[in-house]
Amino acid sequence: ALSKLDEAELIFKKAIRMGIITDNPLLGVDNALFRDKKTKDTHNLSLDQKKALIEEQKVIDPFNEAEVKLILQTAEGKARNFFAILFFTGMRPSELIYLDWKNIDLENKFLIVEGAITGKQTKDEETKTKTYSSHRTVYLSDVAISYFQDQAKETLDFNSKVFLNQYNQPYTSHAIFRDNYWRKLFDQGRKQVENGVERKTERAKNGLNIRYRELYNLRHSFASINLSLNRLPLLLISKQLGHSSAEVTLKKYSAFVAEDDSIILNLLNKSAESFL
Repeated sequence: ALSKLDEAELIFKKAIRMGIITDNPLLGVDNALFRDKKTKDTHNLSLDQKKALIEEQKVIDPFNEAEVKLILQTAEGKARNFFAILFFTGMRPSELIYLDWKNIDLENKFLIVEGAITGKQTKDEETKTKTYSSHRTVYLSDVAISYFQDQAKETLDFNSKVFLNQYNQPYTSHAIFRDNYWRKLFDQGRKQVENGVERKTERAKNGLNIRYRELYNLRHSFASINLSLNRLPLLLISKQLGHSSAEVTLKKYSAFVAEDDSIILNLLNKSAESFL
């Protein structure tokens, strides 16, 4: 049987998939407040086992660098641009769907996020992002700009949203990118029932042999990779993501701030050597 916390997490994950909310409210909440007081006895474990057990306690489930590269190499057209921009900017899918060309300055390498489309709001509500801090400046790397330039060939002349459907009309949510493009990249055979027997349909033609995770995880991947591998400052990542404070970012991504042992040791040694 699922615990109350597990049930709540499933509800919130479903709400995210439906576009009702963009973040899980339970992220960063101390699980000990909800779970049994019993803890796993680690005294008889080896040091490596204890370390592995601690590192398993990650709430965020991002793609690693190799997986992101494979996804972007396999996706095509506007879907590839959409996925790449999500990863290289850390934007939410609902924010990218809302984004207008008039809010992008490729020459000075930034864009303004001032709205989101979740598919569940009224026209008046579309101009409101999740929090005030979500109205923000997002800085653009040269790689991110290259994907915007590619997408500009398709929609810039319409002086409208960056991404338009086949009828050159704005999308009402990002669900079509998830259902028609994202899921098809993975080995996700759909379940069907025939004569009372459940079976899976054929796997996606472009199955990547990568474990399926939601499209939103590209945002998590941007944060985790840039914190753990590229060592970008926490405050910079927090502002890019539109979090209300660096504390929020730290609660979500603390496990990735110090991911690589060799990097941690090099940084500690460099700091200590400055006092010698």
